Formats: sequence, structure tokens, C-alpha cells
Amino acid sequence: MHRTRTRLFASLLACLALTAAMACSSSNNSTNNNKAANTAATQAATQAATQAATRAATSAPAGTSAPAGTAAATGGNVAVPSSVVAADKALAQAAGTGSPVDQVSITSPVTITFWHVSSDSSAAGKKLAALIQDFEAKNPNIKVNAQYVGNYNDLFQKLQTAIAGGQTPDLAVAYEDQTAAYQTANVVVPLDDYIKSKTYGLTSADYSDIFQAYRYDNLFAAFKNQMLSFPWTKSVELMYYNLDQLQAAGLGVPQTWDDFVKAAAATTKGDVKGYAIGVDASRFVTQEYTRGGALLSDDQKKAIFNNQQGVDALSMYQQMVKAGTAYQIAKQFDDQNDFAAGKTTFNFGSSAGLPFYQQAIQQGGVVKNWGAALPPHAPGQQPATDMYGANINMFKSTPQKQLAAWLFIKYFTSKDVNPDWSVATGYLPIRTSGINDPRVQQEIATLPAYKAAVDAQQYGRPEPNVRQWDDIRTDIQDAMVAAIADPTKSAKSLLDDAVNKANQQLSQ
Repeated sequence: MHRTRTRLFASLLACLALTAAMACSSSNNSTNNNKAANTAATQAATQAATQAATRAATSAPAGTSAPAGTAAATGGNVAVPSSVVAADKALAQAAGTGSPVDQVSITSPVTITFWHVSSDSSAAGKKLAALIQDFEAKNPNIKVNAQYVGNYNDLFQKLQTAIAGGQTPDLAVAYEDQTAAYQTANVVVPLDDYIKSKTYGLTSADYSDIFQAYRYDNLFAAFKNQMLSFPWTKSVELMYYNLDQLQAAGLGVPQTWDDFVKAAAATTKGDVKGYAIGVDASRFVTQEYTRGGALLSDDQKKAIFNNQQGVDALSMYQQMVKAGTAYQIAKQFDDQNDFAAGKTTFNFGSSAGLPFYQQAIQQGGVVKNWGAALPPHAPGQQPATDMYGANINMFKSTPQKQLAAWLFIKYFTSKDVNPDWSVATGYLPIRTSGINDPRVQQEIATLPAYKAAVDAQQYGRPEPNVRQWDDIRTDIQDAMVAAIADPTKSAKSLLDDAVNKANQQLSQ
């Protein structure tokens, strides 16, 4: 499922700050962010096409620690506040030792409502329904009322209204910045006590089995380092490539951005272009990370993506468009379709798109040999990739409903169930043990590109989990569209404007 974004916080933040008894409209003043420019020559385009924005997720070396007052490094060298590192260590030690949750029990039927984004006809929707049925069979006193509410943006808007009206679901999938927005209204249940529960929680080993970067990403420094969400559907940014076209040009899979630009030029011929650009802030984020750059200051209070790494990234798009080796897609998923038709050598997108690429290629019958790999990186930099994927929030209700919701989270993310979800949907295992699960290993053997995604987890870096991040992504996408639409514009000036807007948002 791809994340569609619209600028919402400016008009809705006031709603979040109100008590649940107060109401406000979440529909006013929102702008449509799906109007991307059709080509690089479309001067009037002002909004980015939001293609494949499931933000990936990944792992990191276990046991990372940091001196007091500094930041620790996880996979991809992402800086994590020392307070989060300390909170993670403390939670690992306290897992399963006991908490007030142990005093709660479910002695009569309980129904929990779960809002999600997996349509009934999709592979994820079908697997989710099967898992819910299995969970209910194992927990006869709990019924899960799962409701598909559209894409992530639809769900986010609906939850704004639900929070204002005091009618939240018991569970809902969410990105980190959305979780931060929800908790501004104090409606999210921290999961720390559920993890610590002796009766219902996780053991220390079970907690630590979850990839470290996922744990860090769900601990919110801005909210007392509490675990406000739990990893749910995770994936990573990958580079998809047509191996036959590369080999015909006498080239291998590019490892650096310079090699990528050269390879795109070498494979551009006739109707075939080197790179189909699906404008999305995650493309830019990946470039920042792989070039050694950062998006925000260490305290997350200032945007800094107008650095040299950001300028180089934006300039690369302009250079390739001017050279005729890259083009911006007209609408969502056109890059996947063009890749399957053999019209482009390279695409970038979520590893959750693997099943869609595979299906499109099988139906198209044009592309024979293809693959996926880590995005290129700048010379002298370590590999890195953007973390995608939603987490899950529990919302305040009754002790029994909250316990039921936690038991469903625990089931879905367990060692036995999570690998099943992974191979059925293309999302990645969230546990280190999941990598060696026979079902995952079989999928790796069947679909080599899936192995690339699994291996890429160790290099993943999350996007910021500040509540303003959704709007800032829009600022980045606007800069990308403007740069591609007019390659003569100054990349630095475009990013300066985007950073100024971002800093205004961060100051609110």
C-alpha cells in the first residue's frame, strides 16, 4: 500500500489540540497533493505525484549504545537520541517482569475496531482477513472488527475527525509523524506497560528479537521516550533495474550515483529511457542518506536538507532530464508499468512493490531478466536506504479493549505469524529470527529481488517522526517538481525556499 500525502497539519493541528469532546472540520483548506506534472516541461505543476510512498523499514546492529548526551548509530548510521537508546535498553530489561496490565483480564466477549489500508481484494487484505480469523479462533472472547478505510491519507483524515469527536477506533495503522500528531491530543496508549506485563507481555529476548531500528523508530523522544506505536508493515527503498538492458550496454548494476547517471545515459535509446522518476519525498530522502546528508538538525528543530547533499540530489534529476535520460511519470504506477514494458532501465520505490513488479512483468512478457538492489551511494559513503512502512497505534478505551488490542498486536507481530505475513504480502520480517524462517528463505529462493530487500534492512534509516514531517515532505516534493519542470532553476534556491517553509512549520 502506497502512502498518499496531502498538506493537513496547518488546518488540523488546532483540532488535535482540543479535547475529544470538541469538534472541528478536517476537510477545509486541504490541498490535493496528487497533481504531479505530467512531464519535465510542465511549468504549471505545483504539487508532487505521490507514487509508492510506503516508507521502508530496516534493522541495525544489536547492542548499539552511546555515551550520555550523545546519539547512537543504527543501521545506515542514523542518529538516535541517547534518551531513546536508554529507554529501549530499559524496556528490554523490564520486558515481561510485570506491570499494572497484569491486573486486567477478559472474562466476557470484547470487540475491537481496527482501521487499516489493505483492500479486501489485495494480497495483504486477504492475508489480513485470514490472520484475523485465526486470531479469533485462538481468542474466542475477542472479535476484531477490521475496517478498510482507504489509503493512509484517507485514514489520517478520518482519524482527525474521530479524535475531535471522541470516537477513535481501538487500533489503526499510522506513520510516525501521524502518531506524534495523534498524541498531541493525548489519545494514544503507550505500549510500555503491555510489553512489561508478566502475563501478557514480551520476554526480554522476544522484545530484542524485533529489529533495533524498528524499536527505536517507535520510541518518541518528544513524548517521554514512550513506545507509542509498534512496527507493523515494513519495507525499504530499492532500485529496480533491467538487467538485460544493462548487460547489452556492457554494464553492471551501478553502485554509485555517478555510475547510475552514466548507466542511464548508456541505456537510453529510442523509446527506452534510463530512469522513470516517480516524484516522492522518499526518493529525495534516500539520496540525502546515501550521499551522507541529513534532513533535520540533531534536535529535530531545524530543517537542513538544503545542504550540499540535497543540492546534488536535486541537480542530478535536472541533469538527467536535460540530457533526455530521465523523465517524470504522468501518474501513479506509470513507472512500474513502463518498467514492465521495457521502456525504462531504472526505477526507485518500496520493496513492498515487489509483488506488483513481478505481476506486471509476468503479464507484460517483455522484460526477462530484472532485479532489485540497494540504491547507489556517493563515493566514500556507506550504503543506506530509506525506511518505509506503517506502525500501529492503540487508542484509549477500556482496560479490556486495550488488552484485547494488545493481544492482537502481539499475535500479528509474533515469530510464527509475521513471516507468514511477509511472504504473502512483500512486506519485510520485523524480527531478526524472521530472516531464517523457512517460509522467508523459500521466498528468497523463489524471488531473488526479495532477498535484496531483506538484506537491505541493515542499511535502513527512518524519516523524522516529528508531527510536522508530513507537511515538510510536501515542501520537498514541490521543490522536486519545480526542479524537474524547469532544469534551469537553481536547485539551491528551490531547496532554500523549501527549508524556509519547513522551519516555519517546525516552529509551530
